[in-house]
Amino acid sequence: MRILKTLLPKSGMIYSLEKDILGHRDRDAKVLNALATTYSLGFGSRSKDKVCQESIDSILAGMFASVRSNQDLMAKLRGEPLEFLSVLRITTAWGQLVNDSPFFQMVKCLLNARRTWIADPRPPFDQLQHCRTARAIDEFLALAGTNWGVAEFTLYDLVGGWEEDGEEDQEMNTEEDEEINAEVDEEMGLEETRSAIEAMDIGDEMEIDS
Repeated sequence: MRILKTLLPKSGMIYSLEKDILGHRDRDAKVLNALATTYSLGFGSRSKDKVCQESIDSILAGMFASVRSNQDLMAKLRGEPLEFLSVLRITTAWGQLVNDSPFFQMVKCLLNARRTWIADPRPPFDQLQHCRTARAIDEFLALAGTNWGVAEFTLYDLVGGWEEDGEEDQEMNTEEDEEINAEVDEEMGLEETRSAIEAMDIGDEMEIDS
């Protein structure tokens, strides 16, 4: 079973510790399914997952980069952030397959991950080695403002805007949850090790099994 968190771009990003990166398994599944359906992504082995992760990095980077060349989005960017995101969603191929709520939370998740790295940098420190998504977010925030969306996301959270009809309660500590937690821990641990090796420039001397 593949989950969204293990397939998101990592270099230059620090995600929250929760295995359900958008706060609920259903939301994570909706976004991952939308990405997989729109771009015919396939996963199931580590080699396929690596290709899938690189594709998702390009897709998400392209979403942020598209703002600069779209006059309607640039005009909306100066207004209310959630209204802007609604327009961004319908101009984004995979976004058309999900509702506003999971799309909003995905954008929030990515922005927070980049802001967290900026506040507490970890290897690799050379930003040229960061994922495409991280660099595209930097360019987006240069246009929108460093704190773009922070207050609006907080308010949206307070009024329960993330919740969607039909989301089922999640049972914790099931066998499936334990398998997923182990997979996430292993994947994130390997990624941090790879990043550290690349930062020390000894990647050719040491190989990590994947």
